Parts: sequence; structure tokens; C-alpha cells
Amino acid sequence: MAVLPPDPVFCMRANDMGAVNCICFHSTERLFSGTAKGAVYLWDMQTCRSPLHFSIGSEPVTSIYHGEETLVTQQKGGILKRWHIANAGYVLDSTNDTNHIGFCRFATDDDDRIYYPSNDNEICIGKLNIDDDDQTMTLNPKGILDERKEPPGVNAQQLGSLMCMKPVTISNQLYLLAGYESGIFLTWDLRTASIINVTTLEECPIAFDFCSEANRGIYGNTTDKLGIFGYQRNNDVKLINRGDISIKNAGINCVRIRKDQKVFSTGGNDGRVRVFSWKSLRPLTVLTEHRAAVNDIAYSPGKVDLWKSPIMACASTDGVISLWNLYNN
Repeated sequence: MAVLPPDPVFCMRANDMGAVNCICFHSTERLFSGTAKGAVYLWDMQTCRSPLHFSIGSEPVTSIYHGEETLVTQQKGGILKRWHIANAGYVLDSTNDTNHIGFCRFATDDDDRIYYPSNDNEICIGKLNIDDDDQTMTLNPKGILDERKEPPGVNAQQLGSLMCMKPVTISNQLYLLAGYESGIFLTWDLRTASIINVTTLEECPIAFDFCSEANRGIYGNTTDKLGIFGYQRNNDVKLINRGDISIKNAGINCVRIRKDQKVFSTGGNDGRVRVFSWKSLRPLTVLTEHRAAVNDIAYSPGKVDLWKSPIMACASTDGVISLWNLYNN
């Protein structure tokens, strides 16, 4: 007999919220969501209600992050905004129009740096804190790729738009891995702003996550397969393909590895959340709560008091944020 998927511990929704594109935890008891209507919602994990929401513009919110003091939002068209808490609400501090018309979300690291797309395939690196200088480095593949002899024939024009990126640690050194529309992955050395590896994978990557401890990453795309990759441990820091995982329906929007490295989850265009064992890569369950595409997944940094357990949150185009207590024991 087939094992039925578990039920969510709660589903959060609000009047007129509409499609939810992105979510992030700010401490264990606060969750933020960004919507297709250009609004940000704060959710209290004790009550599962939203005590605050506000509009940040007419364009959809595509990415959201809350640091210790600063809220950062990204909107369609590349508008990056920083906010701070004031009088029980949020006040806009700065607006940066990056002219990025693609789908790439910004990324952050543990040293309070932010990596955001600019123009078509540039990457800017700045500080999260409002008081710091905004931009400290720009990574532009144009010129750098044209000067490289390997691999032959790869130039900046062939890359296409920047699709996804994430800072990764290899042998205790921080790099930036960026995936482009052509299926090419570039590994950037952040010490020298240079490209140290160019690898072409089979499909255009939509989203990926990487675990430095296991030296393994998972990426999703528009196909019915999840790609597996890692880095060859040598002086070249070479990215290598390690196979794939077949899924039933095509189209993955997000990939998230849980911090304890027990599971990883994907959100699909079919509304399914697929949960896999991180150690064996075996599928564990398929969550079928949502009736439209799942756009983002976030894990609480600690145990949520209401359920005495870490929680996985999933955001969907159907206007629902589902909460799950999965494989925590």
C-alpha cells in the first residue's frame, strides 16, 4: 500500500495577498513573504497571522531577505530596496535600480555581503548594512571569457542571462557559483574577481543549492531531472557533473538543502514539494497541498515554539504559505 504524504501543520493565507513569490525567516518566530502584487507580509509564527503588511511598489517581489537590522527586497525589473524597522513598521532607506530584467534572485553570505544581478549578466557585491558602502566589487564576464583559451568558443555573449547564483565554500575558500541561461556555470574567485572554472551542464539552471561539507550541489531546471554536481578537489577547483535524479513532472522553481543536511526539498511548477534524503538522494515524500506552482522554500533557523520543532515553509502561486514538520527526529 502506498504511503500517503503527511499533512501540513498549518496553512497561512491573507485576504487579497495573491501569489507568493518568495519567503524568508527572520529569527525563528517571524516569517516574511513577498507577493506578485508588490507587497511584503510579516507573519507571526506564534499566531500564524500577519500583523503587518505594506506595499513596496507596483512590480512583483521576486526575492526577500531579513538580516539582523535590514530588510532587503528585490522586485521584477531589478529594483533592489533596503528597509529598516521604525515605529512598528518599515522605512525605506535606499533604492538601487540594477536594470536586471531576468529572473535571478540576489544571494547573501554569513559575512553580511549581498550578491545581486545587474544589467544582463553582471554581478555586483555590496554590504547588507545600510551604513556601509553599497557596492564593493563588480563581476563582469565580458572580456574575461574572451581572453580565456579554455574552453574554446565560450564568450560572454553565449552565456545569456544570469539565472541563479550562490556563494560557496571550497577548501575553506569562498567562491561564487553562477548559472546562466545557456547552461554554463561560472565559478568566480572573489579574491581576484576572476573566473577560475567554466563548465557547461545539460540544461539552463533555474535554481540550485550547494553543501560545502558534502561537496555536493543540486540544481533544477525546466526538465524532469534534478542535476547533481560537485567540485574536484584539486588546485583547479573544477566543477564536475555527478549524474541526475528523475522526477515525475518537469519544471523546478527552487531547491533548498536543510541546514542539518538530513533532507533537501524542491518546489515545482506542478505545485508539488518533493523531499529527498540528502545522504542517499532517495525520494522520501511528495507534498501535494498546493494547487499552483511552488515558488520558494525556507527552513526555520531553530525550533518554532508552537510546534517545538523546526519548520519548513513553502510559498505558492495559489496564495498559500504551507508549514511542515518533516523528518526532524
